[in-house]
Amino acid sequence: MKYYKIILILFLAFIFQANDSVLNSTGGDLFPILESDIEMQKEILKLRLLDEMYVDVYFEFYNPTDEKELTVGFVVPPKYSPDYADNDSIQIEERKPDIENFSVIINDSVTDHKFGLLKNTPFKEVTKIEGKWNYVYYFKAKFKRGLNIIKHSYSFNGGYDSSGGRFYNYVLKTAKNWSGAKIGDFILQIDMGSDIQFELTDPISMHDNWSIIGSGKRKGNGFYIREGYIELKKNDLTPESDINVYIPGRIVDFMDTESVAYQAEVATQDELESLDTNRLRILRNYFFAREGYKFKSNDLSKFYSNYIWYIPIVDITSEEIYDKMGTKTKNRIEMIRRLEQLRK
Repeated sequence: MKYYKIILILFLAFIFQANDSVLNSTGGDLFPILESDIEMQKEILKLRLLDEMYVDVYFEFYNPTDEKELTVGFVVPPKYSPDYADNDSIQIEERKPDIENFSVIINDSVTDHKFGLLKNTPFKEVTKIEGKWNYVYYFKAKFKRGLNIIKHSYSFNGGYDSSGGRFYNYVLKTAKNWSGAKIGDFILQIDMGSDIQFELTDPISMHDNWSIIGSGKRKGNGFYIREGYIELKKNDLTPESDINVYIPGRIVDFMDTESVAYQAEVATQDELESLDTNRLRILRNYFFAREGYKFKSNDLSKFYSNYIWYIPIVDITSEEIYDKMGTKTKNRIEMIRRLEQLRK
């Protein structure tokens, strides 16, 4: 009987563009480091962002041969920041990845696991591929003949960059290492919360078939979700790229001093005084557009329809929106309104 070692590799799939990015942890799929005759027949992957990213995965594996006991690993890189050299041993004990609530249930049986540096575990061969300074969760798993169900869950913090943007990475390409090099039935749900704008940073073909469950809008690889989540369903999926979700920081909105966001929310009165009446009207209505007000004026409707976050709500009035606004927002609106009146 062949003995297979299976590992769940989690690695940094996001290529940093800024030298002050920080990585706390990532997520990823199971895969066999040696050739395997076990097929991944089904995967339901749910990513849900709350205070951190929560991952729930349901797998169906088919083992055509006799029962196997496998050593299963969950490999994760240490924390990364400019304070550390990448893939180095510097302060390695202080760089344990932020992964919590780790749980594996195999055929309805909860499985105990261990955790440590790769170099201190039985995964000696893995260190040649992943490096000895990575961490690993590992446990024993029995794959009976026929159908095997694995439920895997955990949470992780992802990373962030200097603009305040956050990214969450999940390695999916490793699924190709199972027999048949594909996932028979694949369902992916990404729930980033309400009133959220995010991007899928890899331009992979599987993005073409995303559905928005709830209220939202898509533009290219960018999504705005007022409420709900996005979903992808595929049969016989051979993943060619991983899942990389990026939430842009608000700093980006305010870098362009001519942008609507900057002028409406940040610009000083002196800056606004140089704008014409039409621009001021657009800025005053920005706050109503953000809340989904359906404009009666065609020009305002056309202007804000260019923004991914603008989704008109038919049964809400401007008075209702205004009543729910905070004092700071109301003060901005009134300041812009006064400037408009001075132009008349």
